[in-house]
Amino acid sequence: MPEFADLPANERDFVLAEWALDALDAYALNMGNTSDWVEDCDADQVGESDLMATGADLVDALMRLARLNGVDPQAMIDKGVAYHLASATDENEEIAAAEDDETVSLLCDRGIADIENFLKG
Repeated sequence: MPEFADLPANERDFVLAEWALDALDAYALNMGNTSDWVEDCDADQVGESDLMATGADLVDALMRLARLNGVDPQAMIDKGVAYHLASATDENEEIAAAEDDETVSLLCDRGIADIENFLKG
């Protein structure tokens, strides 16, 4: 398996979501929940109400951890949001670049005559 940093942006996104799901599962189990909603579930299949409830509980716990360690919880949340927005931008740029590469490849495969005919309409 390739290193995490070498994965395409959309695959890194899914891996990070899977790790978050693992963290939610561990948190739910530690809180005494059976965590049935996570079993045999991919990161893109978690129900909204379950994700909101357990996710909010985990965010609350992270904020408590920050406060207990002298870190401003809101600053930590803001930094996480900034990371998320930056990675979403990177992913969108990577997808656009891949689409451009695919278009160029397609045009190269078609040949000059086909391109000229296409441009002439």
